[in-house]
Amino acid sequence: MKPISFQSLLKVFVLLATLAFFPSCGKNSWWNQQKTFTIHKGVNISHWLSQSNRRGEARDTFFTEKDVAFIASCGYDHIRLPIDEEQMWTPEGQKNDTAFRLLHNALAWCEKYHLRTIVDLHIIRSHHFLMQAPPLWTDPAEQAKFIRLWKDLSAELSKYPVNRIAYELMNEAVAPDPEMWNKLIERTVNELRKTEPLRKIVIGSNRWQSASTFDQLRVPANDTNIILSFHFYHPLTFTHYKAGWTKVGEYNGPVKYPGLTVEENDMKGLPEDLVQALRYENGYFNKDTFL
Repeated sequence: MKPISFQSLLKVFVLLATLAFFPSCGKNSWWNQQKTFTIHKGVNISHWLSQSNRRGEARDTFFTEKDVAFIASCGYDHIRLPIDEEQMWTPEGQKNDTAFRLLHNALAWCEKYHLRTIVDLHIIRSHHFLMQAPPLWTDPAEQAKFIRLWKDLSAELSKYPVNRIAYELMNEAVAPDPEMWNKLIERTVNELRKTEPLRKIVIGSNRWQSASTFDQLRVPANDTNIILSFHFYHPLTFTHYKAGWTKVGEYNGPVKYPGLTVEENDMKGLPEDLVQALRYENGYFNKDTFL
C-alpha cells in the first residue's frame, strides 16, 4: 500500500474544514444579503403562545421546527407570532422562562428557514379585542405597564437583526376614542426608539385594525420604520364560519367562496335574528370583488 503523505493529509483536513464551514457561512450570507425587513406573504401562528390554555408538552409540541420548514416550503416569507401577556409574564411582571424559551426557539427556526417574524403582543391582561370596557384606556397605570412590557420585550429581542424581526404593538385595539390609541402608540414608539431606532414597528388603526378606520390613525411623524397593518374579514360568514364570538358563527350550513356566500334556501328554518345577521353579511364575493 502506498504511504499517505503529509501533504495528502493536509489536503483532506482543509477539505473537511471547508465543508464544515460553508453551511453556516451560507446561512449567514443569505441573511447578510437581506438588508431590510421586506415581507410579501405570511401566515399567522395562532393558539400557541396566544389564545391557548396549552402548557407543558402539549404547548411544546403544538408548533415545532417541522411546521416552520413546511411554511417555508409553501413559499411564505414570514410568520406573525402572537404572544399573550398571561403566557409570557406572571401577574407580578416576572418573565416566564419556559414561554420565552419557546419564543426564542421559534425565532431560531425562522432564521434557519429564511423566514422573517412579526412578534405581536396579541392580548394583555388589561385589553382584549372582545373585552367590555378594557382598563387599558381608563387606567394610566395600565398604560404605563403596557409600555413596560414593550421595554421588556425590546430588551429580550433587540439582539436580533432588524432585517429579521419586527414588533407589532398590539392586536386590534378597541378604544372608546381613537385618539386614546394614537397617544399610546406615540408614547410606546417614542420609548422603543430610544434603543431601537431602526426596528420595524407594526401598527393598525382603532377598532379591530379595520381599513375603514385608517383615517383615524395618527402615524408617528418622520418615522420611516413603521409598517401599517389592517385586518379584512369579508365575507364574514365565510371567514368566521362557526366562530363562536360572532352571530353569524351560529350558522353551520353550507357556505361558498367564490360565489354567493349563503343561499337563501339554506336560511330556511333558522332563527330570525340569525337570518338577519346572515343577510346583512351576505353577498356575491370573488377575486374581482376585492380588486
